[in-house]
Amino acid sequence: MRRLLTQGVVILAVLFSLGINSAAQNPTQESLESKKKRLSALEVSITQSRSKILEIDVQLTTLTELRAEIQKSIEEQKEESGRLLETIPIEEEALAFLDSPPRKVLAVSDSNTYLIDFDGAPRLVKLHGLYIDPLKSAAITKALKKRLVKKLVYFRCADVACHQGYLYLSRTGASFNAKLIQAGFAVPSDDAKFDVAAFLDGAKQWADTSSETESGGLRRR
Repeated sequence: MRRLLTQGVVILAVLFSLGINSAAQNPTQESLESKKKRLSALEVSITQSRSKILEIDVQLTTLTELRAEIQKSIEEQKEESGRLLETIPIEEEALAFLDSPPRKVLAVSDSNTYLIDFDGAPRLVKLHGLYIDPLKSAAITKALKKRLVKKLVYFRCADVACHQGYLYLSRTGASFNAKLIQAGFAVPSDDAKFDVAAFLDGAKQWADTSSETESGGLRRR
């Protein structure tokens, strides 16, 4: 009898153990009400996320437009900066020229080359921005010696070393380079600057200087 009771207890224990394992493997299913609540919460979250995406899209559009405006402003500032970089050196050089003292012409080597006194130091310089026909050079040189030697002139450098430049009879008015071109004794070159460059661009109306060149001993042939 005791053996039967013992066996009964063991069987009940085994059955109880099997029942627990079965419950663990098959948990109680979620209730319908809980599922509905979770679904409602998910729908609210999705709606909020979509709203945030729309806000971000609006902000991105605004930022893109702002970026385009800033980029346009940068380009405009770069253009203005470029213009200043071009004009400031020219204006500085012009002021330096206007403040420069008159210099004496010591000799005329040829129609395009002059020996000028630079503060007590003779310097051989060439006229810049023009080309003189060699066939005309001898006659022009002879006339220029009478007109320019021992005269005071102003010289505007066209390079850093000041080996080439523009000769002026006064600080204002066209250069002697331009007058030679205008009178037909020379032709402008592509690298011309200052008033000769303006002559090339048609930016200046050149007055008739035939009487001036004739009075100075230059006669066009």
